Amino acid sequence: MALTLAFMNVLAFAQEKAVDANVDLNVNDGSSGSSFPWMYLIGAILLIVVLFALLGGRGTDRTIERRTVIKD
Repeated sequence: MALTLAFMNVLAFAQEKAVDANVDLNVNDGSSGSSFPWMYLIGAILLIVVLFALLGGRGTDRTIERRTVIKD
């Protein structure tokens, strides 16, 4: 546990030193980005297919048999 806490302490100091770093994020780099929504569409279709594959066939191939025994 002490080793884990020491490692987390090093990570905290490393984040503190990054304040002086110059980070330049340029989101608009000139590309059209028209194909970007296709990634969401393909991802959603794949998610639905995986969910149907995992959950869709459940319960359709099971047979439940119940017997009622009445004693006098």
